[in-house]
Amino acid sequence: MLISFSGPDGAGKTTQIKNLLSYFKNHGFKTGAVQDINPDVRYHLGDDLSSYYEYLKQFDVIHTRFRLHSMENVEIMDIVQFISTGNKWMTSYSAYTSHYDSEQWYKYVTQPLLRDGKILISDKYSFDDIAFKTAYGCSYDWLNALHHDTPIPDIALYLKVTRETILLHNESRKDLKNILYRNSENTDKLLHAFDRLTQDYPLYPIDANGSYEKVQNNMMNYLLSIPSFQNLFK
Repeated sequence: MLISFSGPDGAGKTTQIKNLLSYFKNHGFKTGAVQDINPDVRYHLGDDLSSYYEYLKQFDVIHTRFRLHSMENVEIMDIVQFISTGNKWMTSYSAYTSHYDSEQWYKYVTQPLLRDGKILISDKYSFDDIAFKTAYGCSYDWLNALHHDTPIPDIALYLKVTRETILLHNESRKDLKNILYRNSENTDKLLHAFDRLTQDYPLYPIDANGSYEKVQNNMMNYLLSIPSFQNLFK
């Protein structure tokens, strides 16, 4: 089973994934994370990604990513984030490299683990790539077409927050990601793209504007209403 978490930076994805991992652990599942091998989730093109599979297959439930970021793509996105005004050509190039990264990760890690019957909890997914690249100047429809062959998760959650919550949670960040949220027009594009994704895909919005405990309750109430999720504990 593949469960994905989507949403802006600071929406609480990492916190809620950790809460879900704890839930599985408390029910007797062995949990692990890709960050245990590669804390900064970056790699160089040509690296052997199958080594990640060999490590992660020992766990029942795995905190993974939609992709590992190649250093080449990181360098491109650092430029795009710094510009922050919508360079669609640079962003389009980044979208292609991101798609390649995600294909490699799926082929050598995600797909083999799913074939083994593992439960994967993904921090971000193709929905996030579409939404963020839209905010940085690409066409939503073009990005949607680029990801037409990306498998849909069994359960896809979108942690929905307001711009005010985003700004509050990102004001102290030292990386470039908070630059996007200082521009109200770009942030509006991002949130509109996520809303559109909830209409075009089985991407379920979870109100994530309250306390972490309230968000966790919202998330678990939804998950426990899904028969396929309930069956994991039988």
